[in-house]
Amino acid sequence: MNILVTGGCKNGKSLYAQRLARDLAKEHGGRLYYFATMIPKGVEDEERVEKHLQERAGWGFETVEVKRGFFAQAKLLNLSKKDAVLFDSLTAALENVIFKCDYSIDEEAIEYLEKDLAELANLGTNIVFVSDNIYCDGVIYDDSTERYRKALANIDKLIARLSDKVVEISFGNEIVFK
Repeated sequence: MNILVTGGCKNGKSLYAQRLARDLAKEHGGRLYYFATMIPKGVEDEERVEKHLQERAGWGFETVEVKRGFFAQAKLLNLSKKDAVLFDSLTAALENVIFKCDYSIDEEAIEYLEKDLAELANLGTNIVFVSDNIYCDGVIYDDSTERYRKALANIDKLIARLSDKVVEISFGNEIVFK
């Protein structure tokens, strides 16, 4: 079962997704993994990582730091249909690959990421994907930011198509779309 959890920043998505992943692992009697995708880029990111670590403490998650090659990592872990993965987040996974050293957009990396995520979603294990809904605020940004937002929207659409359930968390409220 795949589940996409989306919504605005700091709206409770991660805690909601943690509960879903934990419940899926318990229901199926499998292992529980947390795919940590963020590369912290400052104090705020480091504080966010620490907060998430504290929130997961005692829940039984095995944290796997994975920045790309998600399908390969899943294969290395020999994930089964019983296991559950909390993939946090699609937003960070895209950020890890989209920009070249000169800050131009790496279109090939976006295509590779989409393929990698589709293979992961089709693996047959239980995956709860988390993503930030950053592409519908109506503000016009510079070209590279707009390309990032468009790429994330396309990735979210891909994962939504491959998911059994799609949920938006808005101010702590659950809105089920699928």
